[in-house]
Amino acid sequence: MKTVKRLRILPVALLLLSVACIAGDSGEVTIDGGAAGSTVTLDEGDTLRVELEGNPTTGYEWQVSAVDDAVLLYEDSDFDADSDAEGSSGTVTLTFDAVGAGATLLELIERPSWEPPSESHRRFSVNIRVE
Repeated sequence: MKTVKRLRILPVALLLLSVACIAGDSGEVTIDGGAAGSTVTLDEGDTLRVELEGNPTTGYEWQVSAVDDAVLLYEDSDFDADSDAEGSSGTVTLTFDAVGAGATLLELIERPSWEPPSESHRRFSVNIRVE
């Protein structure tokens, strides 16, 4: 009798597992500097990649200066140099996860970590809506 119960539970468990995998399947949205000032709509679970020109080898790094992390959570950044030459500029990619429904302003600033933010530092901002 115990064997019969296990066999009945197995198909239900497999069905729930497949639904969880489908629900966990998220999209990826990539934007660049041209999206500044716009509104980007994401689904909960999506990944947002923000690609901006930069050169962290100079000490200037893109940093998050404003975001509601209950809506959009910063995960990581990466740098892809334009060439192998030392000190080469390239593309900085910041990655965020859409973790909760709502709206937030995502604001980034490019500055050295040892300087306070100022008007002379480059900025990027975009409105984010997560559904």
